[in-house]
Amino acid sequence: MQKINPTSRIWIRRILIIALFVVTESRYASGQCNWGFTTTIQPSVCAASGKITITLTGANAGTLTNLLYSLEPVVQGGFAIAPNSSPLLENIPPGQYKVRVQAVCGSEQVSSLQDVQVRGNYVPFKAVLSQKRQALNGCNTGQASLLLTPGKAPFT
Repeated sequence: MQKINPTSRIWIRRILIIALFVVTESRYASGQCNWGFTTTIQPSVCAASGKITITLTGANAGTLTNLLYSLEPVVQGGFAIAPNSSPLLENIPPGQYKVRVQAVCGSEQVSSLQDVQVRGNYVPFKAVLSQKRQALNGCNTGQASLLLTPGKAPFT
C-alpha cells in the first residue's frame, strides 16, 4: 500500500472541507425562501360574485417564478378554481375555501395554503306563477301573474 505524502493529505482535507461547505450552503439557501401571501376578499352579493385578490409578501416574494393561484373547496365537490396565473380569483359563491399559491423559489418548488371565507347574503328568489284570467276559445286574452320573492328588482 502506498503512503500519501503530507502535501497531498492537506489538499485532500481542503477539498473535503470545501465540498462539505458547498453542500451545506446550497442546502441552507434552498430552505430559506421567505415569502407568504395575504388575501383581500370581496363578498358575494349575487349567487357567485365574490372576489379574492392575492398579494405576495416577504423578502423573497419578488424572486418567485412559475406562480399558480387556485381555490380549493373545504366541502368535497364544492366550488373550485383550477391553478392559473392570475392573482385575482372571481365569480366565487359564498362559503369556506382554501387559497393555494404554488411557485418556484430558486430551484425549489414551494407552496402555501390559507383558509378564507367569502361572505354573502344572497338568497335565490322563488317564482310563483298564477292565472289571473283564462283565455277564451282560441283568443289570447288570458292573463298570468308572476311573483318573485325575496329578491330585488330589476330581475334580468
